[in-house]
Amino acid sequence: MAQEQIFQKFMKEYIDLLQKRLKKIEVKGDSSNYSYLTCGHLHTRQNPEWKPFKYLSQICKKYDYDPFIAQDLIEERIGRRLECECEILKNDKQDKNAYL
Repeated sequence: MAQEQIFQKFMKEYIDLLQKRLKKIEVKGDSSNYSYLTCGHLHTRQNPEWKPFKYLSQICKKYDYDPFIAQDLIEERIGRRLECECEILKNDKQDKNAYL
């Protein structure tokens, strides 16, 4: 399997894992309703509960990838820095298409 195919399989599995493990928040407003996935923690290093790339580290072990290099590759593809992996699944179709 070529490197790109392996990386795409890795990303599909990673996104599926995030969709299963992150907390779904539903927002109901007067004119619109929407939902998003979140880690559920304040994104600050002073927060001991916040583990910004916990699931990335887990899946990188399975694929024998370096988590820092994988994060760099993901950020390169979407064209922006990530503070936490919960930002990967924000409701932006353009970003989701960039992974695959």
